[in-house]
Amino acid sequence: MTDHDPGQSNNDYVQRRVRRAQSSASDPQEPAHRDRATRYSQLGGNASEQTEASPTVSAHVPNPQFAQDLRRARAAQARNLGTTSRWKRFTRRKWFWPLVGIPGTLMLVLALILSPVLYSSLRAWRNVTVEDVEHADSAVIAQLNDAGTPELVERPTEVAVSNWNGQDRINILLLGADLSAVDGSSRTDTIMIVNIDPQTKSARILSIPRDVKVVIPGYGIDKINAAFALGDYNNVQGGGAGLMIRTIEANFGIPIHAFVQIDFNGFVQMVDTVGGIYVDVPYPILDSQYPAENFNYQRIHFPAGWQHMDGQEALIYARTRHQDGDTSRSARQQQVLLALRDQHLSADLITQLPQLITDFGGTVRTDISITDAIKLAQLALEIPNENIEQLTVTGAVHDDYGDNGIFYLRVDWLVMEDILSELVGYDVSAPGAAYMDPDYGARILVINGTRNEGLAGRIGTVLEYNGFWQISVDTAEDIDTHETSKIIDVEGNLGTSALVSELISVGQDAIIYGDDASSLASSDGYFGYDIIIILGDDAWDPAGDSWTLEQYNTEQRHGEGEMESTPAVESP
Repeated sequence: MTDHDPGQSNNDYVQRRVRRAQSSASDPQEPAHRDRATRYSQLGGNASEQTEASPTVSAHVPNPQFAQDLRRARAAQARNLGTTSRWKRFTRRKWFWPLVGIPGTLMLVLALILSPVLYSSLRAWRNVTVEDVEHADSAVIAQLNDAGTPELVERPTEVAVSNWNGQDRINILLLGADLSAVDGSSRTDTIMIVNIDPQTKSARILSIPRDVKVVIPGYGIDKINAAFALGDYNNVQGGGAGLMIRTIEANFGIPIHAFVQIDFNGFVQMVDTVGGIYVDVPYPILDSQYPAENFNYQRIHFPAGWQHMDGQEALIYARTRHQDGDTSRSARQQQVLLALRDQHLSADLITQLPQLITDFGGTVRTDISITDAIKLAQLALEIPNENIEQLTVTGAVHDDYGDNGIFYLRVDWLVMEDILSELVGYDVSAPGAAYMDPDYGARILVINGTRNEGLAGRIGTVLEYNGFWQISVDTAEDIDTHETSKIIDVEGNLGTSALVSELISVGQDAIIYGDDASSLASSDGYFGYDIIIILGDDAWDPAGDSWTLEQYNTEQRHGEGEMESTPAVESP
């Protein structure tokens, strides 16, 4: 093998560059950059000269077939140049990819980051949402007219959030519940109604103390928080929230369009996830009887001034009441809610969203879809703090001890109606005002018009427990002909018959009064009664409940232990 001389190779390279320059100078029309086949031809033509000058370097002889294929490919490319798509020509512009590529890349990266979050959000929301809650379906409700006399009027239209037009005011019920009670019951200390006005970008919040005395449909007269416990324990439609909604609508006369319920443990986790909240405590708070584990008490203290609270501290601050009562506790609960809102607005929610969704999964219940939740959340973010008004029932409730020795907050309905009107933005006439002066001595006949044996007696027991003491029961001769129940108000005392309809969970559109009531009672041969109840196939049966109102109150008075059974009136 002949040794390679690097110096000789450099000379050959210089000679080829000189010949190429001379050729370009002799033919000025020839392009300076010719195709590879032409250059190969020139090199091939001068191969003998190169061999003589440098015998140690092999001549580069071009492949004729390669040159032919190359020319054919060039020709095809030239023919197709004019048919390039407009999109391809557009994307070949120098500014296209710098302008589109960078934002597009950022969007892709953002999608990759958020897709697991959104996926987990959708999965968690399936655990959060519940079925739609059935509202009272009566076409009419009782209320007081200008003369102070009970009358039946058309019920206000209720629009579900899913059918909300995004422009009208909307009422959302917020419930804070203790779902970890050792006796299996559920208690709610936080009851708020939030009214949102999309037009004015404003909101009003009304807290309802848990001891407010109301009529619970199908059960009787008791504290409003008993509705949640009874609904949850007895598995009524919608659970505790469902019965609470029907109770609010039956007493306050305002529609509830949606609800959000959160467990106390979930509230603690939520506050901790956003790094706690900042609360301005208006005055020192000392409670030596705050409930602790195993039915014990603990002493808690909050000094006046700004405090940073973690989840457990915020929960205690919102629940304590022994120093200043239920109405002050309601104000603190609103304060904590708004502080949590402010913390969400200032925190980095993108990084905290996965944990918040995880917290939601097992602790929050709502009948709001994720689509509507996003719309409502966006609307809530647009409402400035100065457009949020906090309302309380101060002046509308007064201390009252019932005949059973249980403490209540009795409602002054005339004052309460003014507060409710301020909440929703129109004049409210509360049905609860129509129930406040019933005739408990009314002679009531309960007739079983179904094949459900003993139903009249069980309904009579409910009426007796709620104060009515002249109850008679009977069985209809024409069983199986009563599809719907009727309440015949012979004396025209609509306040009493309206209360009876709520106690036995019969819509007030079933009330018949005036001349029609008198003639109907006479034709059936029922004389000497003020109210006649004919139970039809739609009648509610108290036997379906595992926990009666009397049993609930027994547990409240005596604490834990085996529930005593409630005797029923012997009847057909």
